[in-house]
Amino acid sequence: MSSGLSLSFELIYLMGWLLKNNKAKLKQLVLEAIQAGIMEEVAAMHDVDYLLLSDQMQGTVEQFMEYFEQAINEGMLGSEASLGAPYNLAPVFKKFDPRLFDQRTLLLSLQEAKKKISYKKKTDPSVSDIDDNSILFERILKNLNHSKKDLMH
Repeated sequence: MSSGLSLSFELIYLMGWLLKNNKAKLKQLVLEAIQAGIMEEVAAMHDVDYLLLSDQMQGTVEQFMEYFEQAINEGMLGSEASLGAPYNLAPVFKKFDPRLFDQRTLLLSLQEAKKKISYKKKTDPSVSDIDDNSILFERILKNLNHSKKDLMH
């Protein structure tokens, strides 16, 4: 069975963090699954041809990892603290449709905008919220990956 599974840095880091900081909670999840009868389900599958299940199992692994990827993205996008406070970028940032924009590009742009805004506010205290939004839009446009196929004729 070949795998085209690709994991983000954030997901791999989360997995390590969970192992380091939440082993007891992970073990509790496993124990709950055992108490709910998962081992009986596995035992019943020994009679089934594993080759028939291999594609289904691959899909299960992919769904599991995709769920965690989505949870990470939603967590990062849903956190006011990570969305630009105290720069008032969160209301603007939440208006972006994640289906139309790559979330990594948006998050990278947000980080760059926060860094640039922080620098500007240190050097020029008269910078307003409108400037904050302009900087965010500028960073998003700069970080978008455009291809020749995207150009309208």
